[in-house]
Amino acid sequence: MSVFGLGGLLRVRTFREEAAAAELGQAERRRRERRAAADDTLQRLAATGEPVDQVLFHATIASRLALSSLLAERSAEAAEADRAADERREAWSAARRDLRAVERLAEHHEERERLAEGRAEQHVLDEAAARRRTDGGVPGRDDEGTEA
Repeated sequence: MSVFGLGGLLRVRTFREEAAAAELGQAERRRRERRAAADDTLQRLAATGEPVDQVLFHATIASRLALSSLLAERSAEAAEADRAADERREAWSAARRDLRAVERLAEHHEERERLAEGRAEQHVLDEAAARRRTDGGVPGRDDEGTEA
């Protein structure tokens, strides 16, 4: 049986696909974290109550401004995390596609090897059968028909 000539490439592509999958997992985790932080800030902004006096009114305005700025920042971080996760997904898809191409070549190689082994085995069986026919057709007997 011959060695698959692209075995090294298959290992490299497998490694790249696994690395891309790990990076995608990290990007998805960051995406969820950033989205959760933005949602939390939005909920905090919505939860600020109505002020009852002048001091509380000014504190509420300052709090809303700070939370609005924080929400804008966290929304931008979430959008960046979305973009990064989308890029990682595309990179993983490309790595998976590249790996699959070499895997298909390996599968075709294995199939050709199995067929070649089957043909070689059949050839040996055919030769053995041909020898038996030329040796008188009965195994264990010599040319004169007596027990060997």
